[in-house]
Amino acid sequence: MAIFKFPQKKIVLDCFTSAPQVIDSAPIVPAIKIIPDWWRNLPSEVIEEGRFSPTPTMKNCVGMIDYYKKSIAIPMWSDLSIKISENKVYYWHFADGESSAGTHNLLVQANGFLNDYAHIKLESPWLFKTKEDINWVWSFPSYNFPKSHELLAPPAIISYKHQHTTNMNLLIHDDKPRTIFIPHGQPMMLISPMSDRKVEIVRHLVTQEEYRRLDYKATNLAFIKKHQKGINSRDKFSDCPFHNHTKGN
Repeated sequence: MAIFKFPQKKIVLDCFTSAPQVIDSAPIVPAIKIIPDWWRNLPSEVIEEGRFSPTPTMKNCVGMIDYYKKSIAIPMWSDLSIKISENKVYYWHFADGESSAGTHNLLVQANGFLNDYAHIKLESPWLFKTKEDINWVWSFPSYNFPKSHELLAPPAIISYKHQHTTNMNLLIHDDKPRTIFIPHGQPMMLISPMSDRKVEIVRHLVTQEEYRRLDYKATNLAFIKKHQKGINSRDKFSDCPFHNHTKGN
């Protein structure tokens, strides 16, 4: 009896931006393309002093290799400089003169969690969309920061069927005055689908009007649980005959 195996349907990840320089010089890519140079330069094995058999290096680490093979990378779209002053006040500046960021007070919104760190939310120029309700795990690409542990990013799970923003929450250790520089092209986040299916990345350059229309779902409709209330509201009116249609005057 013959057993036929049919290829799995790919997950299509539509990535939208209205910035030509972003889609050209900082595109969304499979993470395997940005696996760090220090890993690429490692030998597969070494002979340690006093040993007669070779020792494998991280070049053979299946966990790390699969992490990059099965993830999508979001690179930094502009140089970013963050300056921390002596009184723990911090400022930032983007090289492109257009990007923006915001902050949350961790002592109020996350009291008890890394309160010796400062928070900054980078407003990403990318919107992601999938037709399927698939969860994606967000993680900080620590392997791509081999010489710095000044930044952290809390993990999260997100579905791009219901919301499309890709803003990044970063935590900065503000223990001493200094300047932290994040170069253009630096991998900032890896996202991994909670599925064994392959991902097809489709990049779209759209007008600012089209970008804002797609981004409307991120508009705050409530003070508390705004994300879930937005989903509930859209589901409630999904059977309305005028849903997803606009009516002229």
